[in-house]
Amino acid sequence: AVDHSVVLSARSIRTAMSPRLPAMDALIAGCAKAHGAVLVHRDRHMAAIPQTVLKTLFLDKDSVCDTGESQPLVRESRIGYGIKKGGIRKRN
Repeated sequence: AVDHSVVLSARSIRTAMSPRLPAMDALIAGCAKAHGAVLVHRDRHMAAIPQTVLKTLFLDKDSVCDTGESQPLVRESRIGYGIKKGGIRKRN
């Protein structure tokens, strides 16, 4: 949920950056900051956030996280929707 602490965190992140961060990205980063989380992303805008402001981890398309564990630390889920004749279909 986006509450007052998330909005304040988003504002502090946006003002700490020299390039302007889009509002939605600032809210996402603000959620991570407000909850003390590490922001794992593939967004070039977020890569510009100073590590002193928010701990981030940028994953490029070739990133592999091998910890020797049976389950990955980060698992990406991409669920999309497309339009076909007769309605909307879910695609994985």
